Amino acid sequence: MPMKISLAALFLALLPGVSLAQGCMYEKDVTASACGEGQTYDATVRACVPATTS
Repeated sequence: MPMKISLAALFLALLPGVSLAQGCMYEKDVTASACGEGQTYDATVRACVPATTS
């Protein structure tokens, strides 16, 4: 019986670290304010692209 309690305690102690590690794998989005001069934000590509004049 003590072995089951020890394993349960170990599992519960490690659980928060595992859930926090999952949150670190997100992709950072580029916004229009991050684009340089002469570039615009293209939502379909989700990146800065050279500005075109029409």
